[in-house]
Amino acid sequence: MEDPAEDPTEVTRAHSEAFQGRMIETPSASMALNKHKGLRRFFRWLTQDEEEIDRSPMERVRQPKTVKELIPVIRDDDTNHGKAAASRVRFGPKAARPVRRGERCACASVAA
Repeated sequence: MEDPAEDPTEVTRAHSEAFQGRMIETPSASMALNKHKGLRRFFRWLTQDEEEIDRSPMERVRQPKTVKELIPVIRDDDTNHGKAAASRVRFGPKAARPVRRGERCACASVAA
């Protein structure tokens, strides 16, 4: 038996499930889902277009579940605080000159 990493026609359902089990442990659930979908497409291509294998090892492997994470929304107080801070900055005539790394910008000053 060949190594499935070298010959995709040797991949079994057990290989697919083991790989998916390792992918679920990654930091991103969406990455595991994308890998699953990519493998499903690849083996569908091997089965239908290339006719290299009779049956896809991904045939009855369920896709991993992903948890929808809510993105935190900036509160109005924080937005107003940022606007107020930005309104106190005054730019002088040298503001168009790009600032180099490590160089202080003498063209911007904060009004008290």
